[in-house]
Amino acid sequence: MNRVIKKNKIKKIIKMALIIAVISVLAVFAASCKWTIGLVRGSGDIETEERDVSGFHKVYLEGIGNLIITQGDEESLVIEADDNIIPLIRADVSGDRLTIGFKRGYSFIPAAKIKFHLTVIDLDKISISGAGDINCDDFNTDEL
Repeated sequence: MNRVIKKNKIKKIIKMALIIAVISVLAVFAASCKWTIGLVRGSGDIETEERDVSGFHKVYLEGIGNLIITQGDEESLVIEADDNIIPLIRADVSGDRLTIGFKRGYSFIPAAKIKFHLTVIDLDKISISGAGDINCDDFNTDEL
């Protein structure tokens, strides 16, 4: 009789340990997932939009897209993308840094490549984190 009680207790302990292990694995998996607000598929209607940017010497591209940099007398940014993706693109100047990226929580499948046409007076630093290219032709600067 005593052996039967011990076996039942051991079975309960093993069952409880297994349940705790499964819950722990699920919790770790859920915590590591990227939570998104939604998936945005490009409409195929390509538009351009100009954004006001000025006073920067560093450019950071976060996310997807091709950055085409030209040197000029005025700073400007023209975004070329699907009309339903353009509102989710952010271009923020903070200090001497321009960051081009996307609002958090969204995933994108653009119908065509997203292009950022950036005109700058001078640059000290260019950085990219994500998927894309940076094209920069005939550029003169003292430090980059």
